[in-house]
Amino acid sequence: SAVVAFMAASAGMMIVNKLVMRGSHLPITIVIIQMLFTVVTIVVVPGMRRAIRFGSARDVWRWTRAVPPLFALMLSTSMLALDHATMGAFIVVRNLAPVPALLSEAFIDRSLKIDLQTMLAMALSLAGVILYARNDLHSSPLGFLFMGINLC
Repeated sequence: SAVVAFMAASAGMMIVNKLVMRGSHLPITIVIIQMLFTVVTIVVVPGMRRAIRFGSARDVWRWTRAVPPLFALMLSTSMLALDHATMGAFIVVRNLAPVPALLSEAFIDRSLKIDLQTMLAMALSLAGVILYARNDLHSSPLGFLFMGINLC
């Protein structure tokens, strides 16, 4: 199924990235290479090239100013965090991602109702992260900083 394929691809990319980081310690360079590979693939493969649709020049300019820089920042902080933390620490801290996402969504959409079950699920996730962090988390303060930036 698609979920299993996504999980396998996600885990595989993280493992490969961690192995590459062990050998090179050049996280930003690795991100640049991966992004260039993606762009070249989209340009060279006809089916991918035809699938890209642009709106007006104004739409393209608006998208270009926001999405690529933010995506590059997300990829870079992810690689920097992976360079300064274990994969286990990285995955566990990522389990906190729904917390800032829910807070920002509630800030943006004032009509959003956060019920007791949602709060309990968030609290349980947070408790699991704290429990793991106290007993088995290996990361440097710099690794935690990059993971925190990546969550935002």
